[in-house]
Amino acid sequence: MNESVSLFSKLLNYFRTLEVFFHWLICVLLMMEVLISSRICLLIIPISDFDGLPHGWQAEVTTPTTRETYIGHCDTTFKLRYRNHICSFRNERYRHATELSKHVWSLKDQNIKFDVKWRKVKQARSYSNVTKKCNLCLWEKYFIICKPEMSTLNNRNELTSCCRHSRKFLLKNVIT
Repeated sequence: MNESVSLFSKLLNYFRTLEVFFHWLICVLLMMEVLISSRICLLIIPISDFDGLPHGWQAEVTTPTTRETYIGHCDTTFKLRYRNHICSFRNERYRHATELSKHVWSLKDQNIKFDVKWRKVKQARSYSNVTKKCNLCLWEKYFIICKPEMSTLNNRNELTSCCRHSRKFLLKNVIT
């Protein structure tokens, strides 16, 4: 016990302030998360385990003959994003809202029965005005590039698009 306390006090003296120490600790933990997640398969979590934090998700559209997947992410709750997708599946005026809705409507036009299953694939923070990066968008791009079997419906133009989550920090969006 004394050894761990002395080690901790040495680390605190080394980093001088608690803030720098916690910044270092968070960096180490993030690096460990990236290393672990790159070697371990993704855990597929049931939809009931979705919480209100920003995350990436996957929709799997299965028909009797095919299986297509779509990776998405949302800064809002999944419940709200899910409702928007269901709305785009039911209302024809939203049939071109996303690649997923385009695919569902093409199946409907051909009278093919399909089933959509939703999974959470990665929890990440959205755009931060401090770090100037969006881990949510970065993880989505990672899945599209490195795991193409998880995003067969995604349009590759999403890789070059800028982060839509940064717009909420623009000066023109400040309410006066």
